[in-house]
Amino acid sequence: ASALALTAGSLRGRIAYLIAGHCGIIFYSFASLSLPGLSGAILGSINLALGVTAVLLSLALIEYPDGQLAATTRSDLFWQRPMAGAGLLGGGLALIGWFPFPGGTSYLLALQAAAAINWIEVLVLATAMALAALTLVQLTIQYLLGPRESSPAAETPLLEESDLNLLAPPRHVGEPIGVGGLIGVLLVVIIVIGLFPNLLLPTIEAAVRSLAVLSAS
Repeated sequence: ASALALTAGSLRGRIAYLIAGHCGIIFYSFASLSLPGLSGAILGSINLALGVTAVLLSLALIEYPDGQLAATTRSDLFWQRPMAGAGLLGGGLALIGWFPFPGGTSYLLALQAAAAINWIEVLVLATAMALAALTLVQLTIQYLLGPRESSPAAETPLLEESDLNLLAPPRHVGEPIGVGGLIGVLLVVIIVIGLFPNLLLPTIEAAVRSLAVLSAS
């Protein structure tokens, strides 16, 4: 999935492959049946839920800025929609497992579980993570942080045309405060969990140990 994300032709396609890649690493962590793997899978699932929510809300603001479908072929979406751009970038960083997001801790636990098996699986996971990071860099350059594009200039009216016949210039619609605030809250929650994973990890590990005891009895 991480390799396919590099060749996807649309913003939604690349995000979808990043989500699929993150789900694949979570599934691998669950399948390892080890304490680090299961703990990382649960933490990764929390990271996935928060990151995907932030990304989907950001895509909605980018694609439907005024309630109607808008083109996403621009390269300056971060400057046009700063809150949506921040949500898309922050959610993407969470999905590729970068610090200070909880995906980073989840990926480290997945690598620890893989190292207990063999180094080939560590290499496969590391390659998938590197491809996902490269995809996000490519996505950011292509869609978010490009040079600002100038708005189309107004056409010069013909002599026989009156002001009433001219269409009003497109009005820039600001980001909805509620949705933008929700994206901001999600990013803050993700970063807090990523900076302080010990807020959740002891509880997660205790739950995993309890399940192991129940399954053994």
